[in-house]
Amino acid sequence: MKKSKRHLLIVLLILGQAFPSQVLYSEDADNNAKTAKRSTGFVITNLDKTRNFGSGSFPSMDFDNEDFGDAPEGPDGVYPTTMFHNGARHTIVPGIFLGNQVDFEPDGQPSIGADCDDSDCLFPSFGDDEDGVLIPTTVTTGSTVNITVTASVAGYLDAWMDFNLANGWADADEHIFMNTPLTVGPNILSFVVPASAVSGQSYVRFRFRDSSGSINFDGLVPNGEVEDYAIMIEENTTGNIDFGDAPENTASLYPTTLANNGARHIIVPGIFLGALVDPEPDGQPGPNANCDDADCLFPSLGDDEDGVVMPLAATTGSTVNIIVSVSVDGFLDAWMDFNLVNSWTDAGEHIFINEALTAGTNTLSFLVPSSATLGQSFIRFRFRDSDGSINFDGLVENGEVEDYMINIEEIVPEYDFGDCPDNPFGGFGYPTLASNNGAHHTIVSGIYLGGFVDAEPNGQPSIGADCDDTDCLFPSFGDDEDGVVIPSTVTTGTTVNITVIASVAGYLDAWMDFNLANGWADAGEHIFMNTPLTVGPNNLSFVVPASATPGQSYVRFRFRDSSGSINFDG
Repeated sequence: MKKSKRHLLIVLLILGQAFPSQVLYSEDADNNAKTAKRSTGFVITNLDKTRNFGSGSFPSMDFDNEDFGDAPEGPDGVYPTTMFHNGARHTIVPGIFLGNQVDFEPDGQPSIGADCDDSDCLFPSFGDDEDGVLIPTTVTTGSTVNITVTASVAGYLDAWMDFNLANGWADADEHIFMNTPLTVGPNILSFVVPASAVSGQSYVRFRFRDSSGSINFDGLVPNGEVEDYAIMIEENTTGNIDFGDAPENTASLYPTTLANNGARHIIVPGIFLGALVDPEPDGQPGPNANCDDADCLFPSLGDDEDGVVMPLAATTGSTVNIIVSVSVDGFLDAWMDFNLVNSWTDAGEHIFINEALTAGTNTLSFLVPSSATLGQSFIRFRFRDSDGSINFDGLVENGEVEDYMINIEEIVPEYDFGDCPDNPFGGFGYPTLASNNGAHHTIVSGIYLGGFVDAEPNGQPSIGADCDDTDCLFPSFGDDEDGVVIPSTVTTGTTVNITVIASVAGYLDAWMDFNLANGWADAGEHIFMNTPLTVGPNNLSFVVPASATPGQSYVRFRFRDSSGSINFDG
């Protein structure tokens, strides 16, 4: 028995059509040529044994005509069109097609406009057979698209549209018609362009055949036709989009307008920040991020920037507490520009990530770094009803965006000063004023003597050491000199009992001028040194030396929450 043979032959012209010149054919055991197939898939069958290659043609030939698409496939074949990428193709069976006719091609004709099968860019044909679908050339996000598909016989349609412009039809929801039955003649169909669809040039592939079953956007189907169409996706900003209002500037680093892919949310009833959300045709960037409030460019239903209660200023190194009100359970992302480079891209500036919120008010907090740059900053809040990664720009399918201005300020520490007479007799005295490095404590919430502590910009020296009590120079919240119960008169050589009241556990130092030398630097005058105190009243005592000089003296008490050596000044 002879083995089947394969040969290479040259075909110059078949039925007036130009085909690729390389054709493979095979013989049976009796050297009868049975089939010939070009390398790209065109098949010639039932060859007789004559095979005269000199001047004639094959005496008997049947060939499988195929219709190909014309979407641009690119080097990776993401819209598979040519045989090289297993492009969509249909064997032409008389009477089964879209529109008025179908023509055959030896291969796909990919083109940017998906129109090379119409205009015969590569291969001549009988005319424009891309006439089976009436479809708009432009569609908008979130809209319903009505089309008319004309079928020559009853059959089934599948179609795919690239919604995310990832150069393919393999993503979820891109198979827009699946085994959809058609009747003879025009069929009115519709599909929805997702609100999240990406704006730009897209493509749709339609595939029709006479029998139902699963097919893909590539490969061979035994009858029918494939038609590809270019379609532009545009964003729908008419009446249903909420934009932000942060100042965009020339570098577009706070993206706000549509031209810069500004943050925007499709308005879905019932999903918003605060009490309401209003639509705008575009972002309204303003220097104070209040143009959506004040309707600088577009009139609206009112001020919808009401979802976040927050301070106008925050200090470096501080925790900022805010209240966020939402209409439904959902998720919040927010960004704050800490280094004032007019963007939200730096590390640590994404202050809330996919933060779960419940319907109503939510108390949240974030930290302003101590290294934050002083000046005017901006915060963007974005809320929606489903979790997932979002950015400070781009489209979100529901919810609302709100932008706020906030000033970053340096912490200006508040101090508590003493009120001993600073230089009662023209000498150095008891250091009280800031100019003499007077004793002062940074006020830290919760750490004090007595019932409270008040702040002064400077010491208030007085003969009675009572100006911090009576606010001789600076008004305050009241008399905070209430931390020590001590007699106003003592005698030499006696023990003095006192009560010191502390707000927290801490340590006490105290000095008394025994020789009336207008200072506390002499030996024995440091009467309490790093003495531990507990919360509340502490009973202590000290001895007035027998050698103490009678007359007006002064005592200074200093309390803090950590141990260590301190002096009567500084």
